[in-house]
This record gives sequence, C-alpha cells and structure tokens, in this order.
Amino acid sequence: MAKLTADEWQYARAVWEADEREGYAWLVKELDLPVSDSAVRKKAKSQQWEKGAELSDELLAEKLQKDGGNGGSIPPGGSDGSDDGSTDDGDDGPGTGLVVGRPSKYRHEYNEVARRMFLLWKDCTDEKLGEVLGVCERTIHYWKQQYPEFLQSVRKGKELADAEVANGMYTRAVGYDADTETVVVVDGKIIIQNVKRHFPPDVNAAKFWLMNRQPEHWRMKREVLDMPDESDLVSDDELDALYEESYAKSEAAAERILGRGERLGVTIDKVGEVD
Repeated sequence: MAKLTADEWQYARAVWEADEREGYAWLVKELDLPVSDSAVRKKAKSQQWEKGAELSDELLAEKLQKDGGNGGSIPPGGSDGSDDGSTDDGDDGPGTGLVVGRPSKYRHEYNEVARRMFLLWKDCTDEKLGEVLGVCERTIHYWKQQYPEFLQSVRKGKELADAEVANGMYTRAVGYDADTETVVVVDGKIIIQNVKRHFPPDVNAAKFWLMNRQPEHWRMKREVLDMPDESDLVSDDELDALYEESYAKSEAAAERILGRGERLGVTIDKVGEVD
C-alpha cells in the first residue's frame, strides 16, 4: 500500500489546517493522496491537527504549482463549489456558503497594488492590504491561494523592498556620485545648472553593514578570553600540600579556641565528639 513521506504529510496537514472544511475526503481528492481518508483521519488524530493555521508563502507556491496554477480543483467552500471567494457583505473569504456564479471582488490590478504596498510599506501585512482593498484578511489569504499572480506580486514586493533597502544602505556605506541641480544668477538671469556631486561614505552605514554581514569580525565590543596554559595549572602534589596546610591551620585554630574556653571555665566539645 502506498505511503506518504514525512514532507508530504506535513504539506497535507498545512493544507487541511489552513482550510475551513471539515473531514478528510476532500483533502484526499484535492491533493490526490495515495491513502484513504480514514488513514488521514488516524494521522490527524495522532498528530493533533488543528484548524486555524495559515499556509506560508512557500507552501502556497507549492500548492499552486501542484494544482496547476488554479488554486485547487475544489473551491474552499466545499466539494459542491459553494464559494468562489466573493460576497456582498464585506466578508469575501472562503466558507461563506454563497452560490456559484457570484462575481469575485478580485481584480487583476490588485496585483500591482499588493506589490507596491509591500514594496513601499515595510510594515505591510495581509490585514493592512485587505483594509486598502476593502476586504478582510481571510480574503487576501484566499486570493493568494486562488491567483498565482497575486501571490507572486506580494512576494516580489517583499523581496524588492528588502533589496532596495540593502542597496541604499550599501550605496551610503561606500559613497556615491549623484546629479544635482543648483541655481545661479548670471547677468541678472536665474539659471539652473546640473552639477555632479560626490557624497562621501557614511561611517555609520558602513559600520551597520559590516556588523550585520560579518558579525564575527565587526562588533562594537569584542570579548577577549584569556585561555590558561599548562603552566597556570596546579599539580596534584601542590593541591595536596595546600590541603594539608589548610587542615593544619584549622586544627591550630580549634586548639586555641578550646584553650580559651578552659581558662574561662567553659567546656567546649570538639566537633565530631558524641556523648
């Protein structure tokens, strides 16, 4: 009987947990699993699968690739195609039980909106994107599953934003030349001249760049550990001598205390003596 690998089980679990549908028959059919729904139910019970998780962008891309780019042959609302990701009450996500044929709120131009938002807004999230587009966060997640181009726009926006910031930081760190405009007055006339200006390296930017790329070599404070060599180690004979010396001092101190007690008429039992 065919079996699933650990990675395949992990992928199946991620898809099931991110979907609102109950049961496992739809999962077996949609992912074309070589196991029965009862086998999936048994695995889910043993691993304690729970609803409510969201697929990562990587797993979403993998799902879209496996589904042939259409987000799956069965709509998230159920095997009867009860939801197409559209609504008339603002809740445009899966699982609303709406009839087939209702037009989706998704528009192709939303791809560029998503790309620019994640590119220009470093704190952008699916929830904030949904607020701009007038839908809920669940709908944004649904669109990323259903429309590969929308998912790619989100991912490209994030990647380009990081790349632009990194490039800007590097440029400031090494210095750069830029064309600037300056205003001069010649014979009473205002003239705008193009001037190439050199911006020297920014020490703070260079420091930040190196500390993040090579932290083992560039730190604000490097700790120097003095490692002892064999000459600093105490031999066993020296340790025994130290022990004997310490023991002798302790015995002498005890005798002095006993002598003082006898002179004062106080009887002091030695440690270890039992009546």
